[in-house]
Amino acid sequence: GLEPPGVGWHVALEHHGSADPAVFREAMKRLELPAEIVEAITAELLQQSPAELVFKKRENTSFKAEWGKIPWSAERTRPPTANEAWEEVVRAGHRQLFHTLGLPASTAVVDLGAGAMHRAWEQMLQLDPVARETEAQAEGM
Repeated sequence: GLEPPGVGWHVALEHHGSADPAVFREAMKRLELPAEIVEAITAELLQQSPAELVFKKRENTSFKAEWGKIPWSAERTRPPTANEAWEEVVRAGHRQLFHTLGLPASTAVVDLGAGAMHRAWEQMLQLDPVARETEAQAEGM
């Protein structure tokens, strides 16, 4: 059969990660970055797509590259890495989502992987005769 090439494929930039500018700024504030540095990084990574978002990766730069330009002060013994900083952006996004949904900040997010919920539903149906009967009625059996 016909196989796609094994090299030369690129993931769309938005799939590398993005955040609402307010969420991004909140995360950077939690990392105690000066406002002028936050605004400089935001300006480099901001893009309309279709909403205004701060992208982790752009055509000519990336969050990691911009993070590497920060002139850390001598009293900051161990500044966070770019990966640690982006993890804070993700946590800030989770906090915003939880707040929007009315969930407590301590809510845990568990990624079960593709198809896990479908498998769990199938297992519940196998164990629960009432649910099996309900599903059979819904399917018109």
